[in-house]
Amino acid sequence: AAAAAATASAAVGGGSLDNGGGGRCCGLAAAAAAGAIGGASVGPLAAALAEALRPSLDGVRDEMRKEVQEAQCALLEQSFRLNAELRRDVEELRAEVQQLRGELRVL
Repeated sequence: AAAAAATASAAVGGGSLDNGGGGRCCGLAAAAAAGAIGGASVGPLAAALAEALRPSLDGVRDEMRKEVQEAQCALLEQSFRLNAELRRDVEELRAEVQQLRGELRVL
């Protein structure tokens, strides 16, 4: 079992297996590990893989959390700018309506 775990760890590459799309590929690592031990019980191996991949997955989770927060901040800033622009437009329209009302009174 220890040799199989070592083989699986080598197949995983220290927990940094990348599928080329920037995401982690746990399914591929588990399949490689199962193949390395010849289809024997994968309970301890799965636990070892989960432990080996945990730091990488935690890093990915933190990166995703930061990206989501940045996107939310960008949306809030955009919303604020659009709201300010809308307020200016409404004020301009109000001033124009007042001017037109004044012109109508003169007629």
